[in-house]
Amino acid sequence: MEAWKAILIAFGGNAALIAVLAWLSKSLISEWLKRTSIQHQIIFSKLHEKRIEAISNIYKGLCKYISSCKEFVLTAEHVEEQQRDHLIDNLNKVTSEFRNTFQDNKLYLKKELSDNIESVFKKSQIPSYQFIFSLGLFISENVTEEQYRKQWEEAFITFNKKVPSLLEKLETEFRNLLGAENYS
Repeated sequence: MEAWKAILIAFGGNAALIAVLAWLSKSLISEWLKRTSIQHQIIFSKLHEKRIEAISNIYKGLCKYISSCKEFVLTAEHVEEQQRDHLIDNLNKVTSEFRNTFQDNKLYLKKELSDNIESVFKKSQIPSYQFIFSLGLFISENVTEEQYRKQWEEAFITFNKKVPSLLEKLETEFRNLLGAENYS
């Protein structure tokens, strides 16, 4: 009988050992999965925060860009040349700042929104520069007032209707990220 007892103890001990190892393995895997899940949540949370910050930066830059463009279009013909040069310098500076802000942050935007901003921004440059050129010609009396007004109107419409529509799209994206779609 001694042999049978030894065999039963050996198998029973091994079974208990296997049960303990199985429970320990399950506990370790469960803990590892929890940590992985928490790390994923932290990474996702940081990415979410970066996206919100990127949209906010682009929005602020776009507001500043629109404001400078409107200021130039509305006041350029009514000021002295030195002040007009200052307005042009400011417009160039703000345009460059917005372009850089957008480039630095566009990775965090949805592709469709990023492409839309890039397209409208590029298209806004043409009426802006045409207006500046037309203003110079108008002041030096090399273009008719009708031709000048046409360029002024195109620039005015661009910076009062076309470009500001991007603000609404950025606001919508921002609210979606915050989970506040219903507050728009």
